[in-house]
Amino acid sequence: MTPDPDGPGVGQLAAIIVALSAAGAMGFYQPPAPEASSPWGPGWITATTAARGAATRTAVAIRAATATAAAIPTATPTATPAPAFAAAAGEGTPIEAPAPYFTFGRPFGPANETRASRFYPYGTTADGAYLLHHGIDIGNAMGTPVLAIGAGEVVFAGPDVGTDLWGPQPDFYGRLVVVRHGETVDGLPLYSLYGHVSETTVAAGRSVARGDTVARVGAAGVALGPHLHLEVRAGDDPTDYASTRNAELFLAPLRGHGTIVGRVVDAAGRPIPGVTLGLYAVEASGREQWVGQSTTYPTRDVNASPAFEENFLFADVPAARYVVSANVAGRSVAAAATVTDGGVVGVELRTAP
Repeated sequence: MTPDPDGPGVGQLAAIIVALSAAGAMGFYQPPAPEASSPWGPGWITATTAARGAATRTAVAIRAATATAAAIPTATPTATPAPAFAAAAGEGTPIEAPAPYFTFGRPFGPANETRASRFYPYGTTADGAYLLHHGIDIGNAMGTPVLAIGAGEVVFAGPDVGTDLWGPQPDFYGRLVVVRHGETVDGLPLYSLYGHVSETTVAAGRSVARGDTVARVGAAGVALGPHLHLEVRAGDDPTDYASTRNAELFLAPLRGHGTIVGRVVDAAGRPIPGVTLGLYAVEASGREQWVGQSTTYPTRDVNASPAFEENFLFADVPAARYVVSANVAGRSVAAAATVTDGGVVGVELRTAP
């Protein structure tokens, strides 16, 4: 985690990071079994009285997201149109994600924490407390083995102090390992980066298999608590800090879990940055239980993947029924999503003209 100069002080930051590391990823709330039929009528989502933490809300009608098949312009050029995510009834659309998305392994074994922190996901700033996050964080104890998420060749392993600048400043990652994989994204080479490690266990030029130990968890560089900072980069230059993609788009979902990938756009289909989204599990009674929240990506410095043109993501979500909602310029937009085991569902929240 990287502090913003205007954010909390070093002491506060240390306390926050230690707490997050101790808590690990703190995965999503496990909802009860959802009801078989949708509680919403066609064209509108009627939000029933719902439990959101300790609060409840009165039933209100929320305009459903509308379908789109048009390309959505982002900071990342793409020659392919964005997928049509949401149906007219405000329902998320199952997506057949192309390889290499959702095909890589986890950087930790099953005895360790394998889920990314929900407090500081990719493309967010933790409500302005930190610098824009170019990766994901997974908390584990100091010295825990870090595993390659896929087969490839190590292109760098060592301290972040050489002439090649891997981050926004020297010693940003402290110590890191970078692996080039055989897979590509849109014809671009694909790399995984493992940062803040206490030691590296491989050298540049070595071939590694998925699951091989490449490093051990540490707190090197700009990090005040033990955790792994994992990035995925796509491009010809692996040192390019602006070439990241959301790493959770590449990790296979945990058993019994799936992924909600989506975007918040205006009436013309342009992505809207900095929108806070809520994720709610729909219980059998129709009540909505708060699960988590995230923020849409900014329109620069981090990148959507052309296969999805997403600007938000909820990964490792337990298979169940959900509502994704947001408030944009005083207007509520929402859509339902059914998450299946290992499935990917796309949701678009589009504001009215």
